[in-house]
This record gives sequence, C-alpha cells and structure tokens, in this order.
Amino acid sequence: MSKPLTRMETLRAMRISTVEGMLATTWLTLTLGVIPQGFALYLGASSFQIGLLGALQAIAGISGLFGAYLVEERTERRRFVAFLSGGPRAAWFLLAIAALFLGKSLTLGLLLVLMAASWITINLAIPAWFSIMNDLVPERRRGRYYSKRNVAMGIVALIASPLAGRFLDVFQQSYGPRAAYATLFAIAGVLGAMNLVSLLMQPEPPKSPSTTRPSLSWEFFREPLHDKPFARFLRAYAFWVLAQGVAGPFF
Repeated sequence: MSKPLTRMETLRAMRISTVEGMLATTWLTLTLGVIPQGFALYLGASSFQIGLLGALQAIAGISGLFGAYLVEERTERRRFVAFLSGGPRAAWFLLAIAALFLGKSLTLGLLLVLMAASWITINLAIPAWFSIMNDLVPERRRGRYYSKRNVAMGIVALIASPLAGRFLDVFQQSYGPRAAYATLFAIAGVLGAMNLVSLLMQPEPPKSPSTTRPSLSWEFFREPLHDKPFARFLRAYAFWVLAQGVAGPFF
C-alpha cells in the first residue's frame, strides 16, 4: 500500500486536478459536444445518425457499471484512468487525418466509432476517478473545492465553445470545411495529450480499504438501488436525460 499523502502533496494534487478538469472540459467541448455534430452534418449524416450521436453518451453510460466493478479490484487507480483515457484522446489525430484525405462516408463512420469508443472509455474510467477524488479531497473541504473546480471548468466551457465555432467560421472561409475541422480535431488531440500528462502528474492517495470483495453479479449492480434517496435521484435524472436526449441533438 502506498503511503498517505502529506498536506502539501494533497494541495498540489488538488490544484493539478483543477487544471486537469479544465483541459478535459476543453477536450470534451471540441470532441464530444456540438462540434462533431456539425461535422457529421457536413459529412451528410442522416437524422438517425445525428440522433445516434446524441444518444451515445447515455448508451455508453452502461459501461460505468463495469467500471465500478473494475475499480474495486485495483489499488492503483491513476494508471487505470490514464490507460482508458489515452487511446481515445490520441485517436482524434486519426480523425484529423481522415477529415483531410478520406471520403465523407468513411470519415463519418470513423467519427461514429471514435465517439462511441470515447464515451465508453470515459464511463469506464469515471468510477475510478471518483474513487481517487473521494480519497484525495478532505471531507470538510469538498463543497468549497468542487464548487471552485466546477466554476473554473464552466468558464473554460463558456469560452471554448464559441471560440471553436468562430474558428470554424473564419478558417473554413480560407481553407475549406475539411481543413477547418481537421485543424480543430488536431488541436483537440494536443489538449487531450496535455490532459493525460496532467492526470499522470497528480499524486494519488492510498485507496480506502473495502469491507467486502465484490463479485460480478446482478446483486452487485442492484445494491445502489437499495439506497432510497439515491434511487429517487436516479429516476429524476433519468427523466431529465430522456427529455434532453429527445430533442437536444437536432437543435
């Protein structure tokens, strides 16, 4: 078992996590937000394909259940998160190349596969990331820390999205849509690599001991539903996601 982090190491890890979150938000804005949907429309995507792009996040959320099981089997979680995060982030360089040289149909297929792989690996990694942060941030400071972190990430998203749209408008006037999207996805790949490096730089606290050894069974997945407040929250969240997913991708 690794040694507990010192106070200075904990503060450093929390600062790095804030920067990591800002980089991740920028990467998500460029790769899994409205930008790839606009690219899909340019490639000639049908309404079904646009709807599929919008539904991928919810469909891939199922993989988070298996991510919760996998993290219980590991004491070292940071490399696990980095392993799952590295591939999809690097793969956006491939899409940048495809946008320049492949036909529209092949590029659209690659976009769909890449977005699906990105959402699946993200959801697999989320339980491990939350496990790290739960052990890292002192309970008495969680509200204040996460509020500041979320504000920083929100500001980044607020800036990154319109800047990306403006970049596409200006760049494609001179070089065409393919070059504009390819450049944007290449930038996303660089930001993804920076996000991965910041994650690996973050000191990891020792994992809190588990009282039970999990087994991959139906009861393992049902156990959280026995918590009534959580079950009510889950139902409300499911309705909210359903309402958002019906119309959101087509705006």
